[in-house]
Amino acid sequence: MSSTAPDAPDTAEGGTRLLPYFLILFGMSAGLAGVMTLLAEFRNQLGFSQFGIGLGVASGFVAAVVAWVTLAPQADRGRAPLMLRSGLLLGIAGLLVVAVANDLWHFVAGRALFGLAFGIAHPAARRTVIVTDPENLGRNLGRLGAFDVAGFVVGPSVAALLHALGGFRTPFWVTAVALTMLIPIAWRARPD
Repeated sequence: MSSTAPDAPDTAEGGTRLLPYFLILFGMSAGLAGVMTLLAEFRNQLGFSQFGIGLGVASGFVAAVVAWVTLAPQADRGRAPLMLRSGLLLGIAGLLVVAVANDLWHFVAGRALFGLAFGIAHPAARRTVIVTDPENLGRNLGRLGAFDVAGFVVGPSVAALLHALGGFRTPFWVTAVALTMLIPIAWRARPD
């Protein structure tokens, strides 16, 4: 049986190098989960109908699927860093639009922007993780998935806490600021 000790430092370095991409996906997932958690507040605070809420949710989902299907191949063509940056900036913009939404069309536009952002950033982060450390592909994709799911798990409780502390718009502002702090990380992303 061979020893794996010589590979340990390299493995740890690969995981550390990928942490920014894990955090970006975590933040995007937490933002999405926060929006979903507070849908009832849009109905209660702004008087949106059930149809309006459904329209907002559907617009985000459709935008994400369209972006994923049409733009994901661009990540394989060396555009993953640009996609990661664009997705992060669009995600911040989408959260800010949702944060200031007073009309249904604002909410729908914000959800569509955030869905588009998620559909752009997700394949870019996945591509970067795949090519950065191909020898530990399974472990790294597992970690990326874990951070993605953790964002969905943590997002609702953080959104509920922020809502209790500062009102129903506060979670969107705070998440947008948190994603803004990840911009320098996204700008360090390099092509294959």
